[in-house]
Amino acid sequence: PDDIRILGHDDIAAAQYYTPTLSTIRVPKYRLGYDSANELVTLIQDKNAPEKNVIYRPELIVRES
Repeated sequence: PDDIRILGHDDIAAAQYYTPTLSTIRVPKYRLGYDSANELVTLIQDKNAPEKNVIYRPELIVRES
């Protein structure tokens, strides 16, 4: 256990209840889904709409693992 670390992704609720608690990367899931759906609707309505690149800031949540 001292030689390996495990890191989760997207900070599921159960991660804080495992033993040891799981360190994770938190991404803004709601914002990512909302923006993706909004962009999809825009592209459906206007096939010539410019593509949009968005960068989301993940957050490292350090726990015991």
